[in-house]
Amino acid sequence: MRGAIAVEFALVLIPLLLILSGIVEFGRAMWHANVLTKATRDGARVISAWDPSDLANGLQESRDRVVATANASRLSPPLSLADVAVDCDYSAGPTPAFSFTTCSDSLAPVSVRLRIIRYQFPLGQWVPFIGNEGLISLGTVNLTPSTTMPYMR
Repeated sequence: MRGAIAVEFALVLIPLLLILSGIVEFGRAMWHANVLTKATRDGARVISAWDPSDLANGLQESRDRVVATANASRLSPPLSLADVAVDCDYSAGPTPAFSFTTCSDSLAPVSVRLRIIRYQFPLGQWVPFIGNEGLISLGTVNLTPSTTMPYMR
């Protein structure tokens, strides 16, 4: 009788561990997405208050702020400057049209958008035998958060 209980426990344990590891991976993905969203918000806040005559330096400062904020949370893999893009909306009128183009100096935009363009989150890093170094690879998920703010200057 005790052997049957051990076999039943083993059969139930495998799906329970798979469900538990799925919950952990989903939580990790949401944590990464939240960190990246907060980082884009910080960078968009920096560029939205920058002087339009020196917007090029503001773009670099906001991109640096995004990377520093995201990497301070020890993302794995870390975020790089190539993954961050800043766009401006120069549409006229009382409401923005959200037609974003490359930002240029000496022209104040209506709104600015800061976005992560290609951050790849690897699935299964914390689960044994799964992940990039394990027996089974689950692949990656692209996380592309963005923040749009009105230009305040």
